[in-house]
Amino acid sequence: MTRWVTQFLFALLAIQSAGAESLRLQQSGVNVEVITATDKVTLCITATNKTNVSGQYGVSIESPGGAIGVWEEILPERIASEDWDFKLPLRIDLKMKGRTAGQRLLLKLGACSSQCNLVIFNFYVPASSPATVSDLSCAPG
Repeated sequence: MTRWVTQFLFALLAIQSAGAESLRLQQSGVNVEVITATDKVTLCITATNKTNVSGQYGVSIESPGGAIGVWEEILPERIASEDWDFKLPLRIDLKMKGRTAGQRLLLKLGACSSQCNLVIFNFYVPASSPATVSDLSCAPG
């Protein structure tokens, strides 16, 4: 048993040090993985249990602290689709100019199953690792 736990912990450390840090969030059938590399933050949005993410409502990204000089994009930013729902997984890349670790982001989206609800994710960007990750995959969760 102890050997298995030790192997699990080493595997977990290997995953965490593989070039990027990530944060996983879940709420109302929506999953968001926040992946921080040295040059960008990637948001990977998926859904479970027949939940859809509304393309008409869109996804709103805000930086409530007014982090000037950190993001290349002008925040707040709203990403929408002409379709009723986004095709998932939805990948959003936010390019960075400065250090984003510890910066607060607010993500708002419409989650729909039998009815649509506003879902708000309020989180702090995890620290990046020194390695640059050129291609992060955004696989369904």
